[in-house]
Amino acid sequence: MSVSYYIGQFGFKQIIEKQQMVGFKQFTQPLKKYSPEIYVTLKMGKVERTPELKVLDDRTYNGILADMEKLKATIQGDNRESRITRNGFTFDLKRSGGRFKVAVYDEEGNALSASKPKTDQQEDAVVFLLNSGHMKEKAEINKAVGFEFGKDWHHSFEKTFDAITRKIIPKSKLGQYKFYRDSDKKKPYILNKITDEKNLPTKKDNWNPSDVWAVKTSAEKKLNDEITKLCENLEESNDITLLNKYVKEKFEAGEIIGISLKQITTSQANCIKVENDVALFNAIKYTGINRKFEYRTNNSYFDIEFNIKSPKLVEYRFRFRPRGASNQLNVYGEGQPVIQKTFDGAIDKAVINKNFSGLDTFTKFVENYKTAKTVSKSIDKLPQFDDFKKFMKRRNFALLNVNGLDDSLGEYEIRRSMVLLYYIFRFETTGNQPQLFKDFYLSAKKMNEFSSVHWKVY
Repeated sequence: MSVSYYIGQFGFKQIIEKQQMVGFKQFTQPLKKYSPEIYVTLKMGKVERTPELKVLDDRTYNGILADMEKLKATIQGDNRESRITRNGFTFDLKRSGGRFKVAVYDEEGNALSASKPKTDQQEDAVVFLLNSGHMKEKAEINKAVGFEFGKDWHHSFEKTFDAITRKIIPKSKLGQYKFYRDSDKKKPYILNKITDEKNLPTKKDNWNPSDVWAVKTSAEKKLNDEITKLCENLEESNDITLLNKYVKEKFEAGEIIGISLKQITTSQANCIKVENDVALFNAIKYTGINRKFEYRTNNSYFDIEFNIKSPKLVEYRFRFRPRGASNQLNVYGEGQPVIQKTFDGAIDKAVINKNFSGLDTFTKFVENYKTAKTVSKSIDKLPQFDDFKKFMKRRNFALLNVNGLDDSLGEYEIRRSMVLLYYIFRFETTGNQPQLFKDFYLSAKKMNEFSSVHWKVY
């Protein structure tokens, strides 16, 4: 069945005018402030008899429910799906799990990108614009990269270009530089050498997450000579501080500038210089849970929302979910500010395993485990993992709320939930939660004591 989504006001118009559902008008005013975050579902070009509205985050979902309560509407459902009725008219509100892979139309009726461009294509578009020295028409960008970007991505490119030329390199000086994608193996010798993981104590992105590098053309010959000598010293000393000192010197001289990118969905991109030092690391502190996430056993993920001082107080979330294909149980974690639509990055698996022992052993066991009909019964009959079983019997969770332990579920849903609950068990029972949250936060932000200076556009 052909499914498409119309955002906000454009979707409301389909309900009221095209489908003649005038009873929906009573909801349009309270929903207006959430309009850019609401996706109206159309099947075969028509709104369902009971209109279906989807949102992508818990904050929007819970905010709408709170406003519907103020209207004295009748609400039936849970933390994922609710049916809302007022004055004889009903619509469904659903919390979607992620980006839609079908046609999406914005509030003006423009088609957005249905398929997401690869990371290389996103970065190539920014490199193309910077090397061009000015913004290009949409068709020119699409042709240069070989991908039909949607309006959302062209918006991002425009805001990214504006931020870089406003805060990092003025538009009048772009011609003094050549720009390169970090993952391009054909980038210059000097960039390949300083990003060579043989010289790093950790993965490249943990050291410096720059996606794009700017190299001043007038300094290239000098840089080649300097880096050859630097790498010889690194091989002898294995001292990362030598590399970080050099990268900082070239950064401040405007000769080598690293830039980390994120898709921009707001009206203006933020641009900050990321520079780690002892004072910054000492200032980062976990200060407690912000809001308890409502995890249900048929959910495909769980969130932990908390406050962290970095150095300003930030509302942040970790999200843990299985990676990749369906029926997958290997879980990965990501982090993001609660108000930010994109994730900062993945929490390094090595960092997770360092803090949480036994994850791989438990996951491997559950992959072939014969479950009972519910999650609670499946955990009760485990032949090992006694600490986990005792913890789950208490049903007392400090970091989030857990529901549906006694619901009848399919075998995969039970296995997935058991693995996610094991992660929750490790979160709840760790000996030093402030350090745990700090470690995961720094990993998601790609910050550690070995990190080097760069710009971040987000």
